[in-house]
Amino acid sequence: MMKIINNSVLQKILNINMHEGISVKNATFNTFWIVIEKVLRIGIAFFVTPMVTNYLGLTDYGQYTYVTTYYNLFIVFVDLGLGNAIVKEFIKHKDNPRVHGSLYILRLFGSIISSLSMFLVYVVVGEEDTSLLILMGIASLKFIFISLGSIDLYLQSISKFKTISIIRNIAYLMITVMQIVFVLLKLPLMYFMISFSIEILLVEIGMFITYKNQGGQIQKWEIDWKYLVSILKDYYPIIITAFASTVSLRISQILIGEMINKESLGIYSIAIKLTEIWYFAISSVNAVLVPILLGKKENNDKKYKSYMQRMFDLMTWVGLGVVLLVIVSTQILLYLLYDPVYWDAGKYVLIYSLNMLTSAQAVATSVWYLSENLQKFSMRISIAGMLLSFFLNYILIRLFGVYGAASATILSSLFILWILPLFSKKTRPIVFMLLKSLNLFNIYRDIRQIIKQNKIS
Repeated sequence: MMKIINNSVLQKILNINMHEGISVKNATFNTFWIVIEKVLRIGIAFFVTPMVTNYLGLTDYGQYTYVTTYYNLFIVFVDLGLGNAIVKEFIKHKDNPRVHGSLYILRLFGSIISSLSMFLVYVVVGEEDTSLLILMGIASLKFIFISLGSIDLYLQSISKFKTISIIRNIAYLMITVMQIVFVLLKLPLMYFMISFSIEILLVEIGMFITYKNQGGQIQKWEIDWKYLVSILKDYYPIIITAFASTVSLRISQILIGEMINKESLGIYSIAIKLTEIWYFAISSVNAVLVPILLGKKENNDKKYKSYMQRMFDLMTWVGLGVVLLVIVSTQILLYLLYDPVYWDAGKYVLIYSLNMLTSAQAVATSVWYLSENLQKFSMRISIAGMLLSFFLNYILIRLFGVYGAASATILSSLFILWILPLFSKKTRPIVFMLLKSLNLFNIYRDIRQIIKQNKIS
C-alpha cells in the first residue's frame, strides 16, 4: 500500500518527480506517520472524550470549555503564528545555536504575555468566579510548558515526523489513561484541567530527550538579540495575522459564553469538536508539503507556481471531503457516544462543518502569502476579517443565538478568503487559484493519473 501511495498520490497530485531533488519516498513516509498519529488520537478520542464529557455533565463541561477557549485564544502569543516561518528558518540555518536560543526566548516571553493577557481579559469581561479563576491559572501553566516547542519545529524541518508522532502518541496515551482513572475515581473538574495542561509538558520532555540523543546541545544555545529583532521585523505581519485569525475563529465561543451561558458554549463546543477531529486530513498534508513548497520557492524552481496551484487543488478537495465526512458521521456519533443533553450539537454541525473547507483553503493561502513574502497584505486582510467576525458574531448571536455564531464564523472566513484579496493586484492571484481549485476537470485529471500509474505499478 505504501508503494501505491508513493508512486501515485503525492507524486501525481503535485506533479513532482524523483529527479527534481525532492524525495517523494520521504514525503510519503512522513505523511504515513502523521496520519497514524492523528488516526490513533481520533480513535481514542471517539471513546474517551464522550466518557469525560458525559461524566462532567453540561455545567462542568461548559466551564471546562470556557477556560480552554480562553487558552486557545491567547496561545497565539506563544508560537506567534510562526510555525511555518520557523520551519523555514531552520531549513535555512540548520541546527544553529543562535536560532534555537533566540526562538526559545521569544516563545518564553510570549508565554508570559499569554498568561497575563488571559487573566486580564477574563477580569475585564468575565464574571467574578473564584473557581473559574483557579482553572484559568492551571490552564495558563500550559503556556509555560509549550515555550520549548521550537525543538518540535526543528525536528519537523529535518523531517523527523516518525519520532515526533511517537512522542506525541505516548504523551496522549498517558494523559488518556490519567483521565480514565479520574472518571473512575469520580474526581472533580480541576484534575481534568491539570491533565489538559501537562500533556504538552510530556511532549516537550520527549522532544528534548530526542534532541539530546541526536547530538543537540542546549547548553550551547545563545540569544542573538539582533537576530531576534530581525525575526520580529520580518515576520510581524504573520504574528498580527495569526492573532487576528485566531480571534476570528474563537470569538464566537467567547461571546456565547458571555452573552448566552456556559451550557450553550459546552454544546456548541461539541459541534466544533465533532467537526475538527477530522482536521488531521488538512494538517497532515500541510505539515508535509510546506517544507517542499518553501524549498521550491527558496531555490527559484520554475515549476513552483504549478506546485502551488496543485496544493490549492488538493486542499480544496480535501476540505470538501472532510465536510461530507462530518455531515455523514455527526448524528451517528452523537447518538452513540454522548448523553441526550448534548444532542443539540448536531443542529450546529451542518453550518459549522463548512468551516473545514474554508480552513483547508486558508492553509493554502497562508503558505502562498509566506512564500511570496506578502505577509503585510495577509495582515491587513486578517485584521479586517477579525473586525468583521466580531461584528457579525455580536449581531448574529443576539439575533439567532448559537446558530448566529456558526453562521458568523463561515461568513467572515469566506469574506477573508474570497472578497478582500480582490482589492489588491498583488493578492488577486489567490482568488484565481481558489477558482481554479474548484475545477472538476483538474481533480478528474489527477484521479486518472493516479489510476493509470497504479495500473503501471
